[in-house]
Amino acid sequence: MKAEDTVMTGKEIDRVVNTFSQMAGYNDARTIEQVVAETQAEISFKAGIKEIVDFIASQARRSGADKYYNADGTMQLRAIFCPIIFTDEWQSKLKEWGC
Repeated sequence: MKAEDTVMTGKEIDRVVNTFSQMAGYNDARTIEQVVAETQAEISFKAGIKEIVDFIASQARRSGADKYYNADGTMQLRAIFCPIIFTDEWQSKLKEWGC
């Protein structure tokens, strides 16, 4: 994951500030700093989840477990996840992620 995947740009912060400022009359007790921090946290969380999903999908394809996809393209995680968690790559990712 790259830093730009997890950090808001100045333009994005301006957009959040402008949106919040326009809605200030809607009885929102949060400060602008709280709103920016919440938005940033959501972006970081989603980027982290995406990295995990992408890693699992790549491992599934590499191991041939991608045959466990449903017709709509979603993975049958129980069928592919078990072999992945025992790989060295998974253990390395857990260390990288601080788990």
